[in-house]
Amino acid sequence: MKKRKLILTALAVVLAVGVTAVPALAYFTAHTEAVGNVPISLGTTTTITEDLPDPLTKVVTINNQGPEACWVRVKAYSAYPLEYTPGENWKENGDYYDYTQILEAGDDTTALTVKVTPPEDPTQDENFNVIVIYEATPVTYDENGNIEDPDWSAAVIKEETVDESQEGGE
Repeated sequence: MKKRKLILTALAVVLAVGVTAVPALAYFTAHTEAVGNVPISLGTTTTITEDLPDPLTKVVTINNQGPEACWVRVKAYSAYPLEYTPGENWKENGDYYDYTQILEAGDDTTALTVKVTPPEDPTQDENFNVIVIYEATPVTYDENGNIEDPDWSAAVIKEETVDESQEGGE
């Protein structure tokens, strides 16, 4: 009698496990497929152009080569004082010069001129290196479709330096 109860109990457990295993196996074997592609943009794509009209002056413009509109700003460093001459739509904002217009895909900024003020008595071997850093951040919109202020915490930072063979100051 005990054997019979044990066998019936074991059979009931196997039957219960068998009934619940089929949906579980179906869950683990279900899959789906997708066909096609979607382009993904991983941030803005900008380039900087730096012209050197003379050994102490650098003229900077930025081009938006990406598919999206963006904001840009520029900051320059040198061992000597710098004098900025902003073109149209450039505005001083602390240590940076912000381009106040949205830079649409394919567009260029106006020129921002940076001039080094050399010491009164420079040595013949002295270089007047200017390092330009620029940042770009995508244009964002609020829930009503209005353009938001630039979010510089999401900026892509680019650093450009001048090749010393292009520098003057002798």
